[in-house]
Amino acid sequence: MKALALLLVAALPAFAAIKTETVEYKDGDTVLEGFVAYDDSTDKSRPGVLVVHDWTGVQDYAKERATMIAKLGYVAFCADVYGKGIRPTDPKECAALSSSYKKDLPLLRRRVSLALEQLRKQKLVDKARSPRSATVLAAPACWNSRAAARMYAES
Repeated sequence: MKALALLLVAALPAFAAIKTETVEYKDGDTVLEGFVAYDDSTDKSRPGVLVVHDWTGVQDYAKERATMIAKLGYVAFCADVYGKGIRPTDPKECAALSSSYKKDLPLLRRRVSLALEQLRKQKLVDKARSPRSATVLAAPACWNSRAAARMYAES
């Protein structure tokens, strides 16, 4: 029994060591702040998953989802559609901000595409696959994810 316990303790470092980082990128003069999560215990390339935030922006919920996805063996990147530091909390403010992106689909498409570029730049993302199959688009069920999923389904 003691040997089994030692074996289990010795095996702990082999489990996922999830690393998270914020990633700044730009849309023209607008600074965006994404979030990346991946398993740091291996240097093998793996598929990437783009997480599109809900109407509150890149906050804990989106980051938790990215971390969960990273634990499954993917590189997860949270897109920042709104811009660095723009994280509404009031439902009226959330509705107004999200509506502005629903009305300006080219802007939404550009912001999601820029995030996808950032995901593909991550060193552990498998770049050997075709661009269409190398990345999976995933998101919580919300305004942004529906728009992003529709955008990529149509492209």
